Amino acid sequence: MFTYSKAVVALGLEVAGLWMLLAYHSHSLVLLGYFTAHLGASALAALVLTRVLPGHIGTNARTQPAWALGYLFVMCFFIPVIGVFGLLTAAQIGRFKRKPGQSEAFRTLEEPEFAPVSTEVRQIKGKAQARAQLSNPGASVETRLRSLLAMQDLPSRVANPIIRDMLADPSDDVRLVAYGILDSREKSINHRIHALRGRLVEGGGPDARLAAERQLAELYWELIYQGLVQGDLRRHAAEQAWVHLEVALGLAPEDPVLWALRGRLEILAGRYLQARGAFARAAAFGLPEVRVLPYLAEIAFHLRDYARVRALLARIAEASQTQRMSQVIEYWGRDAASAR
Repeated sequence: MFTYSKAVVALGLEVAGLWMLLAYHSHSLVLLGYFTAHLGASALAALVLTRVLPGHIGTNARTQPAWALGYLFVMCFFIPVIGVFGLLTAAQIGRFKRKPGQSEAFRTLEEPEFAPVSTEVRQIKGKAQARAQLSNPGASVETRLRSLLAMQDLPSRVANPIIRDMLADPSDDVRLVAYGILDSREKSINHRIHALRGRLVEGGGPDARLAAERQLAELYWELIYQGLVQGDLRRHAAEQAWVHLEVALGLAPEDPVLWALRGRLEILAGRYLQARGAFARAAAFGLPEVRVLPYLAEIAFHLRDYARVRALLARIAEASQTQRMSQVIEYWGRDAASAR
């Protein structure tokens, strides 16, 4: 109560000083009276602020009152009107605290631990430490080379991004081996693409053309999926996959595998509603639901429909699932439990 009375007196002195300054003509005695009132208001306001300021500032003001009192007095005195009124108002607002028990707007979830490869691959002797050795700058060149060669036995989708990172390795030998592995894999797919294009030129029946167009679309998609092409080459591969996919769908409009490939290309292009329609048609034409649901969950995530993500993952949990999918389901299940 004593603190509030000081604040009221400080505000009264500040108002009185302003009234004298504005009500009378310029005169040295009037100016002296204003500064006297303003001086008293600033001193009282500084005393009040040292007691009511919240948090770290208030703690310092109470434990080290000399410098705090001087600092607050200077703030009030050298900022006329706004200093006293502003600081007292801000201190009062700062005293309001959130009511106990008010729900948190945001929650913190534990970061999921995703295995970089499947359990079966990780159990192969020497493969589990390959990635760690490659990312260790202190490892010798020979160790990194052995680890790089061991990565060839991993699935391309998992190994290729790691091998690509080695293109920036300081060792010439490591960079050359990494480039050789990626180049060999890209050339292998491109060789099959050229062979299939030759079959298209030679002609054949509708069935032969459908098989060639389907394989070409899938091979161009593999270049993207395995991370073997980047930049303009990636865009070219996507365009070629679209071209051959459209031809194949014209020959087999009810092929569920082709519709699933179209859905993946739509996701790559960021057209999520069209992708959802493509996967719906793939399921309608006979593609097993367990192969469609993960993509539908991914699309729902991109569309920020998180309730649908949880619902789709719950349906996946009832069917067969990989270790990585199990971790995804567990993470989203924990998120749903914390929301309740």
